[in-house]
Amino acid sequence: MTQTVKSEILTTADEARWLEALARTEEHDFCHLPAFSRLAEECGQGEARLLALHEGDVTLAFPVLLREIPGAARQDVTSVYGYAGPVASTSTVPEETRQAFLGFVAEFLREQQVVSAFSRLHPLLAQASLLEGYGEVTPVGWTLSLDLSASEEEQRAGYRRNHRQDIRKLNELGVVCEEAGEERLDDFIAMYYSTMDRVGAAPEYYFSRDYFARMLADMPEVTHLFMCAQDGVPIAGGIFTVCRGIVQWYFSGTRADYAGPPPTKLLFDVARQWARATGARTLHLGGGVGGRRDSLYHFKAGFTHREHVYSTWRYIVDPAAYEDLCRAAGAPTDEEPDGAYFPRYRQPTFEACPERAR
Repeated sequence: MTQTVKSEILTTADEARWLEALARTEEHDFCHLPAFSRLAEECGQGEARLLALHEGDVTLAFPVLLREIPGAARQDVTSVYGYAGPVASTSTVPEETRQAFLGFVAEFLREQQVVSAFSRLHPLLAQASLLEGYGEVTPVGWTLSLDLSASEEEQRAGYRRNHRQDIRKLNELGVVCEEAGEERLDDFIAMYYSTMDRVGAAPEYYFSRDYFARMLADMPEVTHLFMCAQDGVPIAGGIFTVCRGIVQWYFSGTRADYAGPPPTKLLFDVARQWARATGARTLHLGGGVGGRRDSLYHFKAGFTHREHVYSTWRYIVDPAAYEDLCRAAGAPTDEEPDGAYFPRYRQPTFEACPERAR
């Protein structure tokens, strides 16, 4: 007997139904939550929608952000900052249901006059198969995660020797690392901005104080701030998230003038122990800048060698309009947009960079 297919386009105002759809999925992370999409909306990143399709016991859900394209009466689609992408209630979605879902997504994009669509995919979730044959899944780089189901001894044994030595040294120096509340948020933000300055981060990484505060206030069970201090002076901090057994090392920063071993090593170790105590199964560290195996990746690989491929999904809905926008974007500078950037017409070279929101 043919089962009824129900599709719905939810906004963050439909929080209960959004959460109900996610509850049916086998796996999802905090980037899929309506509270996180609402935060993206309020930061001007776009209008959030959850595209959900239900057929019998099978549910597929895909959070996206709709953005107006400056100077054009068209829109494009992107994802929240982090790892989102589509999620499903089973790892074996019937092909007929998957095609119905892709048709539903395609209809939404057409109705919204979308030129191009982009989503970061979650390195720990099987998402590429859900989008197969629709747009292009592009490997970008690598990320790392630690198996929290292993014993404490096995997890610590996986640390690089100098990481273990530095953690012992930090403990001997009296460095204390523990979970903190919003009262320490300004200390964390100062160190985070200082760290972004030192690594020459792009302007979009300078999130406002309100962004961090809202993460803590709107998702208190999900978002956790950890701070390291020596003699009462903050020297490092990090924000970790936990959702459905997945812990993410989301943000971190260190005091520029601290002369001891890198305190983020102790920060990670304490957060790892906390994550294990919550019953989480995985601690995802992310990767290097742009997914590269750079110095940041090498630092994280000192805690674990379990590697994942990080990919993005890209789809040009209207090729003619896309090429027109790319030509128009490059015209003022007489430069050709970087073909690796997607969508090319939004390449930072051709867009005014937002001021740092401090």
